[in-house]
This record gives sequence, structure tokens and C-alpha cells, in this order.
Amino acid sequence: MFLRIFLTLLLSFSGAAFAEPPQSSQSTKPPSPQTTAGRWFPTPRVPIPPDWKLLSAASDEFNAAGLDLGKWESDPGSWGTWSWDPRNVAQGGGRLALTMVHAPHERAKRTLFYKSGIVRSKAEVTYGYFEARIKGCHLFPGASPAFWLYSLGSYPGRVSYAEIDVVEMQQDSGPVKRPRMLDFNLHGRIRQGNGSEVTIGPGKNPELCEHRWRANFDPRNEFHVYSALVTAKRIIWYVDGQAVASEENPHWHLPMRVVLSLALRAPYVREEGGEKYPVPEKASGKGFPTTMEVDYVRVWTPPVAARKPCPVQRSQRIPDSLESEPFEVLQIRRGELGDTEGAEAQGGAGIVNATAGESGSGDALPEVGMKFATRGRKAKDLPAGMLAVALDDLDRLRRRERVTEDGGVAKQ
Repeated sequence: MFLRIFLTLLLSFSGAAFAEPPQSSQSTKPPSPQTTAGRWFPTPRVPIPPDWKLLSAASDEFNAAGLDLGKWESDPGSWGTWSWDPRNVAQGGGRLALTMVHAPHERAKRTLFYKSGIVRSKAEVTYGYFEARIKGCHLFPGASPAFWLYSLGSYPGRVSYAEIDVVEMQQDSGPVKRPRMLDFNLHGRIRQGNGSEVTIGPGKNPELCEHRWRANFDPRNEFHVYSALVTAKRIIWYVDGQAVASEENPHWHLPMRVVLSLALRAPYVREEGGEKYPVPEKASGKGFPTTMEVDYVRVWTPPVAARKPCPVQRSQRIPDSLESEPFEVLQIRRGELGDTEGAEAQGGAGIVNATAGESGSGDALPEVGMKFATRGRKAKDLPAGMLAVALDDLDRLRRRERVTEDGGVAKQ
């Protein structure tokens, strides 16, 4: 009897001594995704179409010893009231760490006080499901961890710039600072018929571009999953798989880069007349360095044919000799534009007329050869069924809509 009790106690203590210690959820990744024949298949937190595929070029588990420079840029050039520095980007232990430091310096004859970390994908995506698991930085207010998408440069056509903020954390600028307030904003630049551009964003167009949600957790203390589903018709934002905001998609149809960054915010930045400026009297090292962490970023995209902003097939570009800012030449399915006699698309180099004969007359979708011309330029023959039109103008043509000065859309 005593021997049995002794052996039982011995086994119990032995098990306790050699058992794996429990690990907190903060130091481990979520449960392993599905695997098949050695291949790894992450599972998105929200339902997406079954034919959407993981885009490896814009996805990363950050398990390697260092940043994958084949996928990411950590020195994209600086702008704004702080500078990006690749030395503030680190990867290890299955995490990407982006750090902001107090580092007074000069840039473009301007004194700035902080440097931070950013990674930007080399791949571009227009539509898809974008998901990242992120822990915010400890500093608040003053720094904003962000997961966002934006287009590079200035595109020809109606929309010259597009930005979708999957999430911006810890940037509440109200009189009572709330670290749990999360922002899901939209930004863009819309080109008018006269060539001028209108900027749209949460400040000028809150009904379209501003979306906020107060979390029931503190993003500084925990990892959470932030994501957005972007389609040609709608954008939906999620936190931990819960839909928290939704908006129609009238403008965000450009190829965009995937970005993770840690940005400077008030009280170290002030805004005046739409411009942002550093605040030297507030600059100090107190609270710095501060770091955000990323467990993973994953992007799923639809099949190639479904990635187009409109149901068309890209054929070729109009030669540069005919256009200072070339329009796309698109293969339009008959009937796609409906009854659009003398259809016109306004864009960077003027008016593009799709006609059967001379510019300015005829059916937009003729049975035989078609000519296109831009204002003051020589016409060029195109094969039957071809239409020269700025890619992101096609939906507006179909709906007979125009862009208003405040960035909205009105009927022609």
C-alpha cells in the first residue's frame, strides 16, 4: 500500500518536472493553419470566395531571421514630419518590429525630430482580402501603428491616387484621448475635366471616407487581427473577424502597395491649413523608443480576370506618341456600356472619343473598324470592338456620372 502511494507521488512529480511550461498567447502564433502534403494553407478570419488564393508576394509570417527584401521595401523614401529609417525595422522570433525613436535630423532643409520604421510590398493589389495580426505601441498619444494600402505616383484618368487604411490605431485627436478608438479611413485624389485635382478624405468627406470604432480592448496591450475585404463594389473592415465598418467603393480601383508602418501623431505634429508641421517645443525623448509588432500579414486575391476594376480585358496601351499620359485600350463586351452614342472619357490628356468613323460621331461599339482620337491629336484605327478609355472612367461612363468638386458623384 505504501509502495503504491510512493510510486504514484513519484510519477506525479516527475510529470510536473518534465512537462512543457505553458506559453502566453502574446508570445505564440495562433493555431497552425491547414496543411496538405507539406504545403501550408492559412485560413482567413472571415469568409471569402473559395477561388481566392493567398498572394505570397504580399504575405509574410515573419518567421525568417531577417526581412524578406524580395517582398518588402524598408526604405521607400521619406515624407511628412518624420523620416523612415530601415534601421528601425527588425525581424526575429516570428515577429516584425517597427520602432520610432527620438532622433533630431535635417531633411530637405527642415529640422525634424523623429525617425520610424515602415515596410511596403513590392507587389501591387487592387482587390482582395487583407489581414494582419498586430500589437500596438505603448506610447499614447504620439504614435499610430497602421496597416494600409496606397497607390504610387499619379495615375492618368479620373482617380489619380487611392488609399485604403485597413486600420490606424492610437491616433484619436479629440479633446479626450481614447487609445481604444480605431480608424478605418479612405483617401484619394479625383481629377476634374479641366485637369485640376480634388483631394478627398475623412476631414472633407466624412460621410464617405471616415469610419471609426471603439474597441473593447486596448490595442497597446494585445495582438488582434485587423482586416479589410476590398471589392469593386464595396469595402468592409473587420476586427478579430467582426465587421466594424462598411462603405461603397466608387473610387478605390487602382493597384496599391501593402504597407505596415508606425507614424508620428499629435502632440508632436500639428495641422494647419491642411498641412502638417513638426512641433519643436514638444519634441523630446520621453516615451521613446516605442515599438509596434506584427505577427503576420496575409493577402488573398481573386482570380486574375476578377481583379479588373471593370469587366474588360486589357489589350495594349496607346503609344506614347499619341498620348502624354496613355489611356488603356480595352476590349469591351458588346452592350457593356449600353446605349452610349459618342461616349466620352475625360482623362489626363483630354477627351477620348470612341467612334465608328470620324471622331465625334457614330456608335461606341461598332461592328467594324473603330477610330479613336484625343483632342487635337491624330486618329488611329483600332480593330473592331476596341474602345480607348481611361480604365477607371468606365464605370462612370456606364452610369452617366460625373465627379463633383467635393469628391462625390452626381448624375450627368
